[in-house]
Amino acid sequence: MRLRMGVAAALLVLAACGDEDRTQTDYTPSNDHARTSSDDGAARPAPAAPVPDTLPVKAPPQDTLPITLSPLGRATARGTGQVAASGKATVVRVMLTRTARGQTYEGAIRRGVCTAMGASIASLFPVSADSLGSGQAASDVSVPIDSLTGAPHVVVYGRGGRPEACAAIPFAADSARG
Repeated sequence: MRLRMGVAAALLVLAACGDEDRTQTDYTPSNDHARTSSDDGAARPAPAAPVPDTLPVKAPPQDTLPITLSPLGRATARGTGQVAASGKATVVRVMLTRTARGQTYEGAIRRGVCTAMGASIASLFPVSADSLGSGQAASDVSVPIDSLTGAPHVVVYGRGGRPEACAAIPFAADSARG
């Protein structure tokens, strides 16, 4: 038991001998400075470079393009409208005239030109003709306007799956040709 008490006392004495008692006796504030050479200049920060997530984001185009729907074949339906950018989407507005009274005309945006239409890329709200043979509709399409003007596309309205009126969406290459 006496041995255990002696070991415990020795450990206690050793634990009490910490670094906090070892204070530098010759310390003065004049000894505590960094040495620099005479040719060292002041530190200059690197120029700030924009981080990718803080770069300005190019705003989507906010164009409004007029369109004219012309009759196809023996159809009489015709009209006017516009294709307008709306953020990252497009709004298509049409007004049809000379349509069959009381009939509903289905609309779509299709690839290609009026004489050679391709696949449908978006459906448009139908136009219901009134008793005078005219009607209108506005459709939001989740396709950016620059995608519609970057390649040939058309707005088409018709009945029973047959296109009756068609308008080319102005193609960016058309304006580049002059």
